[in-house]
Amino acid sequence: MELNDIQNLQGEWKTGWALGLATSESELPGTPHAHENCGKILNGKLTCCCSKEKWITHYDRIGALMHLCKYHQERQYCENIACVVVDFLKTKSKGQTPNLSAIIPVPPSGITTRIFQPVDEIVKIVGEKLNLTVDYDYLLKKRPNPQLKSIKDPVERKKILVGAFGVKDQRYNGKKVLLFDDLYDTGATLNEITKTLKDLGHVNNVYVLTITKTRSKK
Repeated sequence: MELNDIQNLQGEWKTGWALGLATSESELPGTPHAHENCGKILNGKLTCCCSKEKWITHYDRIGALMHLCKYHQERQYCENIACVVVDFLKTKSKGQTPNLSAIIPVPPSGITTRIFQPVDEIVKIVGEKLNLTVDYDYLLKKRPNPQLKSIKDPVERKKILVGAFGVKDQRYNGKKVLLFDDLYDTGATLNEITKTLKDLGHVNNVYVLTITKTRSKK
């Protein structure tokens, strides 16, 4: 899969990327669209027009695959996404993420009812293909936090996240890790986790990779 929308992510980490945009465009309802195609990829794009949506949303390829995994429980696409991640880490980011000791997936926020966690499934495949440790249990959530997408005030987001995470031990003291998630929105969670890894885990360098990034600036 060709990646045309790689986004550089700025934050507390050393270097970060999003492999594409979460959505390509949105339009008001009323635009001609076959509802039976909702949730399917057509001509390289996925369109969602579910009745609960206020807008009809279009997704480019990487965003479509992530959407299908996350909201339509299409587990089979995790392999496709993982292959894109592996290719990126082997080629486009080559030399920029040297000597990684582990990949650390961001824990899901709040309580989830999903059949499976796409991030965990994807990162497991990535770790196997790159022969890299995937450390699911290193980050500790000290308390449950609400879904931040409903909180627009950036100051409020930061306040909610302060002290929300911890680490298990000092196993990555002086080492380099890759922090992995499905979506970059404001970066508040990734920034707080990066600070935790540095301050409590004494990690040398943190790199960030997300599958997608929101289009809007917040």
